Amino acid sequence: MTDRPFVSIVILSYNSSKLGAIFSDCLDSVLNTDYPSFEVILVDNASADNAAETAFERYSKNHENLRFLKLEKNLGYTGGNNSGFQHVSEKAEFVAFLNDDVIVSSDWLKPLIDASKENQNIGAIGPSGSYIARGSTTVNLSNQNLVAFSHSVGYVHGHCLVIRRNAFAKVGGFNPHIFIYGDEIDLCERLRSIGFDSYVVPRNRVRHAQLPLTPERVATKLYWNSRNQILFAFQNFPPGALLISFSIILLNRAKHIISSAFAKNARACLAIVNGSLNGIAQIRKGTMPGYGRRSFEDPSLLPISVDLLHVVLPGRIARQMVDSIIVGKISGKRSN
Repeated sequence: MTDRPFVSIVILSYNSSKLGAIFSDCLDSVLNTDYPSFEVILVDNASADNAAETAFERYSKNHENLRFLKLEKNLGYTGGNNSGFQHVSEKAEFVAFLNDDVIVSSDWLKPLIDASKENQNIGAIGPSGSYIARGSTTVNLSNQNLVAFSHSVGYVHGHCLVIRRNAFAKVGGFNPHIFIYGDEIDLCERLRSIGFDSYVVPRNRVRHAQLPLTPERVATKLYWNSRNQILFAFQNFPPGALLISFSIILLNRAKHIISSAFAKNARACLAIVNGSLNGIAQIRKGTMPGYGRRSFEDPSLLPISVDLLHVVLPGRIARQMVDSIIVGKISGKRSN
């Protein structure tokens, strides 16, 4: 089929040598995608190694649709992908953002593009996503196989996110102030504010082959998540909802600090405190003006009880308890 829209695939690389064979498996799988019209842009986010450049020299010999962009400064996930977007082909209708540790099946792209063509309201789509509650808590299904059909979500996970090019440009791309973690949540929320939905096509064969989390990486993730959740709430919720949202966020942060303290993990405690304080300090600078805020009564948001469950219960138990809420909401939308 030759009338499929052209897709630019952006793969952001940062010190990818640490991934070992995963990085080459990623490039092998993406370059062998069974799709008639696509390009791959490999972006080196100012890495200390030369893994991306070496890979480009190796793969470009047999793949003319592979291009390379080297950045002089680490711009984070957001800035790195925004830079890649600036170099996509003029004929691209869709852009796919992939992590450098994602391994895809040959037929991964077609279902995502076909679903987007069938539903023009879809702005972002991917193989997995999560949901947003009214206090800004983000929630995954503990078992993704509970829902076997395509459906809307709060946001698409950023390791594999396909988006309409015009929609991405219209909202100004990823928020560069977020840098990393939570970036896709903010992007999909701003897409919603201009009329686009976020969808997932479950059981699409895309594997996120993440390395095990080290204590240092855990602390880094806690810092950025603590910071960026505050920026997200201020960016996307109306003033009347911010008191509740910020209260939920701070209660959740306090819960994590207490659990980290009991585990004698001072690094994690410090990361949460510093991230939260930085989020408050950057609250105006770190947001992008000009987008509508979501009504607190929006029925697509999960109820405030979901936020409270995550405050008072261990994360795993809370996720299992809200599965029925999520599945009921998704099934209800489908029946309507």
